[in-house]
Amino acid sequence: MRIFIILSLFIPIFLWGDFESVVTPKGEKRQLEVIRDLKRFPLKDIKEFIPDADVDIQYAQKGNKLFKESVYSENICYIHPELGKKLAKIDSELKKKYGLKLKFWDCYRPWSVQKKMWDLYPKLGYVGHPAYGSRHNRGIAVDVTLIDIKTLKKIEMPTEFDELSSKANHTNMNLSKKVLKNRAILKNIMEKYEIFSIRTEWWHYNLPTKKHPVYDIPLSKLK
Repeated sequence: MRIFIILSLFIPIFLWGDFESVVTPKGEKRQLEVIRDLKRFPLKDIKEFIPDADVDIQYAQKGNKLFKESVYSENICYIHPELGKKLAKIDSELKKKYGLKLKFWDCYRPWSVQKKMWDLYPKLGYVGHPAYGSRHNRGIAVDVTLIDIKTLKKIEMPTEFDELSSKANHTNMNLSKKVLKNRAILKNIMEKYEIFSIRTEWWHYNLPTKKHPVYDIPLSKLK
């Protein structure tokens, strides 16, 4: 009877769990659960929450600034429903109060892509280490900017996307009043809905938890 109970506890793990042996930056070995089963993939297209969402995934472009090559197969934006519902409220408020809307540069990122990105640019603080997975791998992070709802042109921000320097930091105050105001509009409305920034990138926002699992569903399967 005891054996049956023990097996019943472990069988679901073997059926549903897909564990990868990984090595941390400190050389420590660990097991990371990576979900590759579409039945366990809860992420949704951003357009289910914001039908007119402006999606311009930078890493799907060959000339992206950081990697110089396309690392995504599709120009699509998938996110966790918890994040999507908040972003829909934010986008609506931006339109009504400022005549602005969100433009999406990066959303869900398959874990296999995270590994490739780390191989191309292994710099902690800018690219998440695959041993832990990033919030993008969990579908709870987006990289965004603001655009005018009439012209669809970007408003002025501190830097272009992926300017990995102190100029992109939220602590950078050596900017025009207009740019400081634009950055503050984005930051304040995101944090109002509990979507938080990181110090080094003005464009990055995420839900405050990493409790969500890592996914590795290819974008080509979601198209």
